[in-house]
Amino acid sequence: MKRYQHALCREALFANATSGAQLAEYLRLQHDAGWLERLIPELVILKTMPHRAEFHPEAAGTVWGHIMAALRASESSDPLTNLCIAFHDVGKCCPERDAAGRFTYRGHELLGVAVFHGIQRRLRFFTEEEVRAIHLCIEHHMQSRSIMMQDCPRALVVRLRSSEDWPNLKATMWADCACRMHLWQPSAWNDGMEWVDRLYGEWWTSQDAQRVPKGPGSAPTVGFSEKVSLSSEKEPLGSA
Repeated sequence: MKRYQHALCREALFANATSGAQLAEYLRLQHDAGWLERLIPELVILKTMPHRAEFHPEAAGTVWGHIMAALRASESSDPLTNLCIAFHDVGKCCPERDAAGRFTYRGHELLGVAVFHGIQRRLRFFTEEEVRAIHLCIEHHMQSRSIMMQDCPRALVVRLRSSEDWPNLKATMWADCACRMHLWQPSAWNDGMEWVDRLYGEWWTSQDAQRVPKGPGSAPTVGFSEKVSLSSEKEPLGSA
């Protein structure tokens, strides 16, 4: 099928992503019409992937429910930001099972980058810059908990804060956390973001600033000098 025949073409997707709530409704309608399953089945699979209520009271029991709630929580009018939110948990379409037989989503961030790469290869909807932003948000949205606890590796904080795509990542992390009803901790979020800005300011004024690569493309988003540990669903705001 040619691209202009797609019900979920790039133009329609971006036109309906000027608010998170609008994008959530658009994806729901495309799902009900059968188009979403044909074009982005990775998102449809998330309707069958469970989320435990103690970690995701907003999700109505599924990863899809969490994504819809995160989109509705979004305050952004930037289509790319809202698309980052829509795809942030796409790696959960390929879960493993733990010893008790329950789905586990450990490592879904890196898996999600690979899954989205496959989506992009199939659809060719996104520019190189858009892919870079979406990849960053998929891979690092779980850093919200370590930022709020102010124990995220400092080298990673500087790399993320220096990125041109930091506003997209920050908005994605915010929506991912803010939608979680009574688990949302706005004071911890504000303190964490102040901590990020302080570390970034200290780095910027340091004598070593010029020796640290700045911005996307200067270094990979993982494999920094300080090891980045993958989060798990053991903590309420540590699971996306």
